[in-house]
Amino acid sequence: MAANPIPTKVAELLLMAEDAADGLTQLGVTLGVAQNTEAKVRADISALRTTQTAYEAERADQSVRVADQSLEDENAKAWLTKYRRRLSFFLPDSWTPQWGEAGFSDGSTAVPKTIGGRQELLASAGTFLTANTQYVDGTLDIQGTRAEYLYDQLSEARNLVNAGTATVETKKQARDEALAALTKRMRGLLDELAQLLSPTDERWYVFGFNAPGDPATPEDAAPPQLSALGDGNLQAIFTLPRRADYAHLWVQQDGVDPEPRRLDGQFQSPALLSAGDFNLPLNTPLQFTLAGVNPAGTGPQSSPVTVTIT
Repeated sequence: MAANPIPTKVAELLLMAEDAADGLTQLGVTLGVAQNTEAKVRADISALRTTQTAYEAERADQSVRVADQSLEDENAKAWLTKYRRRLSFFLPDSWTPQWGEAGFSDGSTAVPKTIGGRQELLASAGTFLTANTQYVDGTLDIQGTRAEYLYDQLSEARNLVNAGTATVETKKQARDEALAALTKRMRGLLDELAQLLSPTDERWYVFGFNAPGDPATPEDAAPPQLSALGDGNLQAIFTLPRRADYAHLWVQQDGVDPEPRRLDGQFQSPALLSAGDFNLPLNTPLQFTLAGVNPAGTGPQSSPVTVTIT
């Protein structure tokens, strides 16, 4: 018997829900759907889309904040390295309380390995150089004012990242709540339709669902064997899962595609893919997955396989 599994990925769930909402436009009133109406489904779709967009936008903003923090930290490390070298002309090679007075308070004369440690050393260095001007070197910019400036820049960058981390989590929680709500809505609609339609009623297809009385969907798919052939071409060799008539292929580029993107086509092995035909980038790692398809629906996707098209 065919099943209608609820997708866990946002893009796939939205696609299912849109198909279901379109089906409700056509048949919701006729069938007497009362609990999971088109208006309720579309409201849940809108909520998930809105929260997903906000979450992804905040993640993008956070990546900028993290990059800014890294830049400020690199500036701090470079200056602290010069500061330590300057002190080494006056202080013993191994740690002494004099090194501690200069800000190296952990029994080591090394620049701290943590960003928090480097920020604290900048603060101590600013105070130390202001009070002990004999260690100042204007040509190398080893000055208290420079340490204070770098401290302020790094502190601000870290504060923004910390605040951004909290905001990202808040946006994610809102997205997850909307995801759970739409998932529950789809389950509710399936249960409601099961009371209104027979397992073999063809009107299941109007909603984008498998008819429960259909034959079972294909079994789990094994990962495809991928070979980059050059000139922007890729060959995929695979074994169709049991009960599959053909295969669907998905591709995802890390950092670019938030969800795997399904390639247009009904694939048989061996399949020759052209980067130009399927809008696939060259010279960058791509992850491909495969699933079997039959009239009952799409089976589970395989584990991903990574390949670079040249």
